[in-house]
Amino acid sequence: VLTKTTLVDRADALFRLSVLERKEFSFYLDLEASNAGKFYIENLLVNIRKLIEEKNCDQASVELLNTLAFCCTNIITFRQLLIRYDAFRRTFDGMPLTEWFIQQSIFGRSHPVHALFTLDGLKDMENIIIGQMHEKGLSSTDFTSQIEQFLHLLEK
Repeated sequence: VLTKTTLVDRADALFRLSVLERKEFSFYLDLEASNAGKFYIENLLVNIRKLIEEKNCDQASVELLNTLAFCCTNIITFRQLLIRYDAFRRTFDGMPLTEWFIQQSIFGRSHPVHALFTLDGLKDMENIIIGQMHEKGLSSTDFTSQIEQFLHLLEK
């Protein structure tokens, strides 16, 4: 049975395509951000805790700095992706994603990336590692200055 088909005008087709593209982009962005958040919680933090329990402050400090590097890289990359996506959307009169996406995912405390973006647990571990360094008679100056440099990157 033949049915009557209705053609979609250009504006409506572009709008529908924009919605599909936005859904796909946000799906993959959320997926990758979730993967990074899970890796942070399930691997990186666990490794640091284990080293702290073993009182291996040298290796724990290195792991904490590597974890901060991981966090900074992911946070900055995430921000840049959203900024560039929004600029692309504005070029074609589309709706930006940044505010909506952050409200939907990052600010939801149950989202795995929340811990990564708020650096949950790192400050306490930093203090424990510094205490262990002092117990061994080691200086923590370089360690704390490197942490401050990473945190300064996130303030921008």
